[in-house]
Amino acid sequence: MYQNPRFNVLSAVQFRNLAARHFAKATNKPIIDLTDPNAKELTKEEFLALSNVELDVQKLKPHQYKQHVTKPNESDRDNRNKNKYVPHSELIKFKGHIVKDLVVETGQKLMYQDRGVYKMNRQEYYRHFFNKNSKDKNSLDKQQEKYYKLLKNPPKIKEKRIRPSKYWYKNDYTPPTNDEISKLTANELKFTFMNQSRHCRSAGVIDNNTWNLLLERVLKLSNKIKLRKLMRYFQAIGNVQLDVNWRVKQLIDIIYKRRVEMKPKHYVYLFQALSRLRYQGLNLLDDLHEMMLCWSILRNNFLIKAANSLSKLGVGNELLAQPLQKVISHRIVSFTGSDCIKVKYITCLEMFTDDMLVAFLHKCDYNRTLFCHYTRHLEIVELYLRLMKPNVYERLSEATREFLKSSREHSTMKDQIGKASFDSDVTNNQDMEGYSLNDIDNVTNEAESAPLDSENPRSADFGRSYHEDFVKDVARILTLLNIEAVKGVIAGPFTLDLYSSERNLVIECCPPYQFYTQTGSYTTCASWRHKLIRAMGFHLVLVPYKKWYSLPSDNDKGAFLTTILPNHIA
Repeated sequence: MYQNPRFNVLSAVQFRNLAARHFAKATNKPIIDLTDPNAKELTKEEFLALSNVELDVQKLKPHQYKQHVTKPNESDRDNRNKNKYVPHSELIKFKGHIVKDLVVETGQKLMYQDRGVYKMNRQEYYRHFFNKNSKDKNSLDKQQEKYYKLLKNPPKIKEKRIRPSKYWYKNDYTPPTNDEISKLTANELKFTFMNQSRHCRSAGVIDNNTWNLLLERVLKLSNKIKLRKLMRYFQAIGNVQLDVNWRVKQLIDIIYKRRVEMKPKHYVYLFQALSRLRYQGLNLLDDLHEMMLCWSILRNNFLIKAANSLSKLGVGNELLAQPLQKVISHRIVSFTGSDCIKVKYITCLEMFTDDMLVAFLHKCDYNRTLFCHYTRHLEIVELYLRLMKPNVYERLSEATREFLKSSREHSTMKDQIGKASFDSDVTNNQDMEGYSLNDIDNVTNEAESAPLDSENPRSADFGRSYHEDFVKDVARILTLLNIEAVKGVIAGPFTLDLYSSERNLVIECCPPYQFYTQTGSYTTCASWRHKLIRAMGFHLVLVPYKKWYSLPSDNDKGAFLTTILPNHIA
């Protein structure tokens, strides 16, 4: 507690004792109170204890009072100030370790101790004023510098995000004319390719003349165009699945010549476009060799895109694709629901091992709420496991099997687009999906009630013409051979082209999109379709479109069917 240096309790007590001694010297007789009738003789100590001597202190003059007041001892004040500080030994203990390198001289204070103004020497006392001014000046300089920066580079106004569909596509787009195409810049070509691709998909018709002119313009400006724009053009070409002519091949060669500029994601875009064009390039294995050590740096969505594309191109089970397979096997645990939806059935059949299939299906079961729109890929995977790998199917949990069954039985209307319609009796008694896996052996009389001509044929898909006329022509020749066949029968996840219930025969009319471009080999998707149809127990006969349209007359076509049909049927 703070005490006034001009007065303290000790000096008042000393003055009281002094007044008592002075009063005792004046009276040598015992002290008696005469006003009190019961007065008795008091001793000196008793009288001083009962009397108010402090009243005489107020009668003293200032110069008399000053003589009896003593100043506080300087040593006492130093002792009191020492209580404010923590000993140096304890400060080191608070640090949690012993400071060996720190040498503190005797009487020297640590820099973080609170030294008062009076503990500074003369030089330190005046210096702290200048330090304060310099700090204020530095802060002003920083504020001024910040202000000038804001003047030169004003803060940007946060722009509203534009959706990709609004950025790329124009609602009032019209295909450019020949003169307009010859004047397009590289940046304008980028938007033209995207809008032209969308226009072709919506119209269902491809204008080959316009696309050829656009490609020629790209080839002319290829030396001045960045690689990412070339990849953008190639992606648009793949979206509409153009015929791979010399212009498309030259664009592919230009991209491969600039392989040094390609990043891992550019290879994924390249694989996507090649798979949509069904073009097995000669450099495909070289691309896999380049990407051997780069798969792990890609996100899950890029890995899934690459796996789907490579599986469609028929290299999913190659040795050079094993690094991608191992990366995906470690990433399945972290797959989200959207990642599971993006995985195609061909990837599961071509690239996934047995353990990967089990882990993937369990992950799909965990995200079952998202599989409510399109479940065809899961249906094909289930069919593959039940027909070709029953031991792997037995490893699935009961909940996963129930999930696969429910997704098969309760498919949405999107699965019905492009499938043959049944009559009212069939649709009332059957599921909307058609025949389930349990009913495949019984596809007989009820299937024959389906109409011969599909009321809702599949529409053209990005320039891929539907082979309705092809199927009708084959059915006509079969009728001449006294073989009755029903068109559009649903067997599990597949829609059969022509089915003869009497002979348990399936005639598959193989259109151009079941072959790789400019080759006679079936695509991987078509090959697995044929394998699964045979695994169901059907006799499968394949009719390639090239061979069929090369036959001039009906007699030649009938003879051709007779040669490819089984002996007991023909």
